[in-house]
Amino acid sequence: MANWIGEAVKHPGALTRAAAAHGKSKHQEAEDESHSSDPSIRARGNLGLRFMKGGDLHKSHAPKRKRAGRA
Repeated sequence: MANWIGEAVKHPGALTRAAAAHGKSKHQEAEDESHSSDPSIRARGNLGLRFMKGGDLHKSHAPKRKRAGRA
């Protein structure tokens, strides 16, 4: 299981091609695909978001904690 990413990414570039075909950015396409009813499309969107900075999987839905001030 050391090389799980090689198994996870079956079709590299599929998200980029889909985004170009729909006239969207890769991030917008990944957001749309992550809500698909087709499990393989949904997985591609979720995997794309996981590796994109600023994707939905990087956002914390918990309230931010306030940091204690310095004395």
